[in-house]
Amino acid sequence: MYILKKHPAPKIKNVSVYMEIYSSSRTAYRVIVSNDTMYGIEIESFRTGKKAVIHDFSEKLEDAVKFAESLIKKRTAPEQLYTTALSFLSSSI
Repeated sequence: MYILKKHPAPKIKNVSVYMEIYSSSRTAYRVIVSNDTMYGIEIESFRTGKKAVIHDFSEKLEDAVKFAESLIKKRTAPEQLYTTALSFLSSSI
């Protein structure tokens, strides 16, 4: 018999905000950086209270900022972050 065991999500420490932009739709788009120089993306909607984070989006700052700019142009909601990131990364390969 198999038992499904849930593990808590790993906690990333020492995260700093590199860039933060508030849109007119009351959504914050952030480029974050952690200790091991991995750049991440965070979207937080103040309207719905939802938040989505990808802590290890890219090792290159330029890619993270470019992706954040495309999120802002498309007015991406937190629920769409992972799908949008997958299409962005697949097109950049």
